[in-house]
Amino acid sequence: MASNITLRLFTNGGIITPEEVRKVIEIARMCGCDSIIPGSRQEVYLQLEKVYLPIAEKELSKNALKYTLVEDSKQNIVTSFAALQILPTTAWLLGDTYLDILDSFVYQPRLKINIVDPLQNLVPLFTGELNFIASSYPRYWHLYVNFSFFGKRQIWPVLIDGEDIVTVSKLIEEVYFQQQLDTIQDLYLAVSHTFTGRTRQWEEELQLTAHSFPVIEGMYSYGNSYWLGIYRRNQSFPLSFLEALYNQCIESKIGKICLTPHQTLLITDIKAEHKAKWEKLLGLHQIHNHHSALEVNWQIPDLEVEAQRLKNTWVRELEEKEVYTTGLSFAIQTKPMDVTTSVLIRQTSEAGQTRYDILHTHDFSTHSLQWQVFATNLSEQVVASVLINLCQLYYTQVDQHFPSIFSEEKPVFIATHDVYQCSDCLTVYDPEFGDEAAAIPASTAFEELPDSYVCSLCEASKQRFVALKKEEAVTR
Repeated sequence: MASNITLRLFTNGGIITPEEVRKVIEIARMCGCDSIIPGSRQEVYLQLEKVYLPIAEKELSKNALKYTLVEDSKQNIVTSFAALQILPTTAWLLGDTYLDILDSFVYQPRLKINIVDPLQNLVPLFTGELNFIASSYPRYWHLYVNFSFFGKRQIWPVLIDGEDIVTVSKLIEEVYFQQQLDTIQDLYLAVSHTFTGRTRQWEEELQLTAHSFPVIEGMYSYGNSYWLGIYRRNQSFPLSFLEALYNQCIESKIGKICLTPHQTLLITDIKAEHKAKWEKLLGLHQIHNHHSALEVNWQIPDLEVEAQRLKNTWVRELEEKEVYTTGLSFAIQTKPMDVTTSVLIRQTSEAGQTRYDILHTHDFSTHSLQWQVFATNLSEQVVASVLINLCQLYYTQVDQHFPSIFSEEKPVFIATHDVYQCSDCLTVYDPEFGDEAAAIPASTAFEELPDSYVCSLCEASKQRFVALKKEEAVTR
């Protein structure tokens, strides 16, 4: 099929219902498609001939399925909802927490937004431009900002209440597209002029232990249930299989299907009595579910045929030589992409010829942005051999790096005026902004607050607040 139009279908944080799958299948068939492709930001790609575009747009709109052309700047929101139950989870972070935040997004963002749990390793933490990472304090989130003009990942100086994630995201997006600011301090101050939601001081640094590549396929037990991860070598899922999967979800009373950034499907809450039927489904549709780690631990750009060919070529060479790669993950960058691996193979051009550089993160952690060059100006034919040497380097150093702790330096702000902090819960009252929840207008001095004023979070009395410089309230 001459696929010259690609539509990107948005999912609700990587969550899609069986009924939505059924609708997508019907629309895909109307448009002459025989498969769909998951994307690295938990979206779904639909490739079709241009003549079918009016039909696709009409049917998608009629069925309330959000979509855009692939070249459009709107972005899908990424979440780690899929990791609930099957991976370590921050104690207060529940499924409803994700769903409440997602439901509050009444607009489709143009910035890439990640809403993730730092304890899991299924969904990358820092592939967004705005990365909300659950803190240890209930309801509150760290925010890491990735803007290219900042030069490096920057930390928002305060924790953000989950109820305010959509507000903060929208304000940052408005500032981002109206003006280019030089520092996180400038961005924070610009947003703070409008934002009146709840924030908290950091009580502890965000600490992340380095993880190896997660398990993304197979059938595994947890508690009294099973979860199933489905991987496809060509990243494409046939409609015939998806239709059978839909029927099995209905029969098994499965209400949600998750898409992962590894372009796999994940189904949870499979009851023990239904396990055999799910295994039969895979067998009837010839879905292989035991690929080697060497094959699945790769990241390539979405819909990139050349990168897929390179991956197949190099994986085949490494398999023939029985190379051990556990603990490492690889990315092939043939065009701009968000890299979430420990090893990067970057395509370059030298004197009109295609060449490759191999880099790795300084500690072989997928959280790091510090890259070290291992080899440059390589031909396609020698890349696999050089990767073998890199694997040897990794295994000579692995005990030095794992587990490794990631931390960021906090920005320092210039003191401008006194603010007041609740001694019980550390909520800050800033006279510049007042307290909208208590009907206290902006520019209200603390001394002018009524004696009946209480903390907007814990309801401690006014007498429980202490004065400190603004820079002390937002940094440590």
